[in-house]
Amino acid sequence: MKYLITSIFTLYLLQQHAYANVDIINIDQPLHNEDQLKISTHGSYRLQALLFDEYNEMNEKQKYRRDGYNAASKFYIDAEYKFNDDLALLYGYQAFFNPLKTLNWQGHYQNGEQAFTREQSYLGLSSTTYGTVKYGQIQSLYYDLIGQRLDLYDYAVIGQPAAWSSFAHYDGSASTKNTLRYEKKFQSFDVYAAYLLNNHDTDTQQNFLYQKKQGLSLGLDLRLQPNLSLSSVWHHVDANLRDKNNHLEKKFNQEMFGSALFYNNDRWLIGVGGGWYKNIVPNYLLKESFPQKDIEAYGYQYYVGYKFNLEHPFLQSIRPYIMGYGATFKKAMHYDRNDYGFGFALKFKYKFGFDFEHFFTQDSQHTPDVSLFRLRYDW
Repeated sequence: MKYLITSIFTLYLLQQHAYANVDIINIDQPLHNEDQLKISTHGSYRLQALLFDEYNEMNEKQKYRRDGYNAASKFYIDAEYKFNDDLALLYGYQAFFNPLKTLNWQGHYQNGEQAFTREQSYLGLSSTTYGTVKYGQIQSLYYDLIGQRLDLYDYAVIGQPAAWSSFAHYDGSASTKNTLRYEKKFQSFDVYAAYLLNNHDTDTQQNFLYQKKQGLSLGLDLRLQPNLSLSSVWHHVDANLRDKNNHLEKKFNQEMFGSALFYNNDRWLIGVGGGWYKNIVPNYLLKESFPQKDIEAYGYQYYVGYKFNLEHPFLQSIRPYIMGYGATFKKAMHYDRNDYGFGFALKFKYKFGFDFEHFFTQDSQHTPDVSLFRLRYDW
């Protein structure tokens, strides 16, 4: 009860701040008669709790989640300076934040968890004629075209490569630094390309040192109908992996390929898709597979929801849905996990919301079923 009261009070304070800062700056003709400057912010504050049917050696360390924890709360800052109707200078910023960690509320965050994590920070130049070029730390093409169109429920996105990667912010399965990206929109389709340049910084997991050498992503988004799209992404990375204990080193490549079908109108919200992933490895597999074997995996996700708009002055809508995902690892290991379940999302006045989900889990490690409760505020 103490956690719930504090959460509601925190959301109320955030609401007052957010409404004042959605449009930070919006100025016409700041320098000449054709330009425009606009800076805006949006985001989501999410407080969540998980209740497993039982606690065993596979989920013992997740007991803090039973008592309530921050669930990837995030905010964005978008800036656009339009020189004219064709040309604009862009800046994008995204970060995850954890107020519970900032307040040092023991028992409500994982040891070693960061209070603030930058996900994106890039500059761009946009032309309606020639397309858009961006450079910096940018969210992966795979997540933009595949991941977020399947990431429609609140539990872990276990069917996606970033959920399994030990180096998601370096190998391109999540956001990556030192990335050059091009986008061009046409009448019935959009094309994307991203080149991941060599990173001088490295990431260390379980005494393994990872360094990205170079990478390439290609994406295509087909608009089959006004509310229906089909997207596909191929991603390749060359990297080095070194075991700091016995000085073994391996040059290897990582690959991802996936597709997603996405439908969205005022009522229906549907996403279905999946992919194939090579050497996107979990931490606990590194020692077993290094350096001789490649690890291949397959993942899928689906979501089907229907929204009922309500006339209630406080409760605006309810969306029941079914969802599921799965992952299968081959070659170096044999592991299967398939989750399926149901849930509903309530949307209240003033941009508040509440979600409930229950997942039934089938895997080779006897992971128990879980229920999820989330209180959220979106601005």
